[in-house]
Amino acid sequence: KANEQALVTNRTKVCALPRSSRSPPLLTPVPLPDVGTAAARIDDTIASEPTIHDDFRRDSGRWQAGEWKVGAIYYERRALQIVVEEENITISTLRLDDAMEMVNYTDFYVEVDATFRTDPPGGIGFHFRVTGDNYYVFLVSQDGYVRLDKRIQGRFTELSPWHKLPAIATGHSEVNRIGLLMEDTLIVGTVNGVVALIAEDSDIAEGGVAIAVGAFDKAPVEAFFEHFQLWEVEGAFGEPAVIQP
Repeated sequence: KANEQALVTNRTKVCALPRSSRSPPLLTPVPLPDVGTAAARIDDTIASEPTIHDDFRRDSGRWQAGEWKVGAIYYERRALQIVVEEENITISTLRLDDAMEMVNYTDFYVEVDATFRTDPPGGIGFHFRVTGDNYYVFLVSQDGYVRLDKRIQGRFTELSPWHKLPAIATGHSEVNRIGLLMEDTLIVGTVNGVVALIAEDSDIAEGGVAIAVGAFDKAPVEAFFEHFQLWEVEGAFGEPAVIQP
């Protein structure tokens, strides 16, 4: 069942994902903070124990795995491995619960240690608030750039364009800690503890969290992941964020 839910995307296609039958929460718009405020919020969050920790040293059954024509997701060398075999394709693996169903999150901070194993420039990062065919994408490229997009009903919209971030360790075999804060309508992406982008969007209220690897104009692209951690947060910088209808 997990294999059937694997998220494989290009410009035109996303395979079927589980959909929630309940009404999504309503979000309270959040004013964009400055970099220092956003960094302090993340520091305060990670000072506590994470809600979820997975070191990927063995298959916990909480992440999708499988092999397809376009790539594969598997465990090897005490890490989670993702291989993309075709150009212009992104493959991601969703965090699952004990019943092998996608876990919905609204407000959270998540981070993971990511390493490229191959030389062709590719992207690593997160798909988040995944709901059916809709989700956000935060990617970090192997040559030192970051980007944020959203996908709604098959169409991608740029929320933050590719821009250079000196904090990224470029090249293969370099480890980068990729982090993401999603709080109400606020999105903050980080790399190696440095705020990479700050954006705001209200189109997707909740959904799954997935680790992603993408190939651009060359393939294969391979990366592995260690030390996944997720903290659930209250939202709106400490104020209640979700208003149920």
